[in-house]
Amino acid sequence: MCVAERIKDNSKTAIPIMFSGSAAVVGLLKRTRGVDDESQGSRVKKRKRLNVTPGKSYEEIGPEFNLGFHVPSKDLCDTCTKFDMKKESGTFHPSDEAELINHLRRKEQARTAKSVDKFVGDTITAVFDLQQVMVAPKLFVGSGYYLRKLNVYNFTVLELQTLQGFCYTWHECEGKRGTNEIASCLLKWLKAKDNEGYHSAILYSDSCGGQNRNRIMCSAILQFLSQAQNIEFVEQKYFESGHSQNECDSMHSCIEREYKSSNVFLPSAYHESMRKANKKTALYSNRKYS
Repeated sequence: MCVAERIKDNSKTAIPIMFSGSAAVVGLLKRTRGVDDESQGSRVKKRKRLNVTPGKSYEEIGPEFNLGFHVPSKDLCDTCTKFDMKKESGTFHPSDEAELINHLRRKEQARTAKSVDKFVGDTITAVFDLQQVMVAPKLFVGSGYYLRKLNVYNFTVLELQTLQGFCYTWHECEGKRGTNEIASCLLKWLKAKDNEGYHSAILYSDSCGGQNRNRIMCSAILQFLSQAQNIEFVEQKYFESGHSQNECDSMHSCIEREYKSSNVFLPSAYHESMRKANKKTALYSNRKYS
């Protein structure tokens, strides 16, 4: 039975999450190394050879066996995972190789283009994404767990040149989280950039058809361009499906870390967490959706 897997840098052997307890790891080492033999003499002899005594802790054993805990990555790419499973099962065909190469090529093209677009003259480049749904109230008392929660949405835009972030929040009584709401928030940001004198904008997002990549979003941007005073060109670029990790993820992480240990009674309480999220530069500002 395989009980561990190699970390990417091959410096340590990673222990799967089901063995995250230190005592479980020590017991696992004893079983896999054959320490628990029936013979008492053999057991003592092997304990001495492997240096695994009954009272020894994981902190002492971990460095000796070059072990480390490893939590699997979240949001793995479906396409990459599919081909990895095919390789493991021996069903990976030559035709799959071309599809995988094209998939990885598109991933690198999007990331390279984003790096280049950061330095384009009078163009503002930004990434946008919708944060994971928040709830209100968020309480730590037991009875609060059974209350009907109000869903709170946060749409974020992060400018790559200035590293300034904008949060547009609303709750489920004010709107859903579909393309109409996303387009409304994006237009508010575009109008602000138009007033600042930019002549073009480049927008990066994931390729979600229900929110970002559809006719409604294109129509909203075309309407904005027909009324804009300065911006003459808006280009939408999409990350490859499964590889849409971007700077907004770090922004969301900072916000979540800020309210994680706090009680939240009203949706507006999240605004303070958003303002405090970036303690170094305080560049995350909140805007109303409507």
